[in-house]
Amino acid sequence: MVTQVPKSIDDCIFEARQACNDFMTPYRNADTTLVAFLNTALRVVYAIRPDAYIGNFSSGIIATQVMNTYVLTDLGKSPATPFPLDDKLFFYPVVLYIAARIELGDDEFTESARSAQLIAAFGQQMTGV
Repeated sequence: MVTQVPKSIDDCIFEARQACNDFMTPYRNADTTLVAFLNTALRVVYAIRPDAYIGNFSSGIIATQVMNTYVLTDLGKSPATPFPLDDKLFFYPVVLYIAARIELGDDEFTESARSAQLIAAFGQQMTGV
């Protein structure tokens, strides 16, 4: 029998770290930095897809929705802090955004345009283009 466990913000940070090969301690990027990237990603999702915060994706009216701002103490909780949007639609794009921001910091040492590719993938996932 298949069961589905909802994604958490810990999962989001973990998967972004894996995408950037930053999963071995000591980490190259601090958890506080990645939580800040998560907060920014959720606001970018709101700018592109405000419907992510209403209707079938979340309950309530958009004008009354409060944007959560996560802090370091929200990581590692038991039970885990749930991902605030529909994780079937918006989890992976947020992971891409966080990974892109990590790569943006690493780009000065590389010759690849991986950060730009990840941001483009985020945009494609959000707009369906």
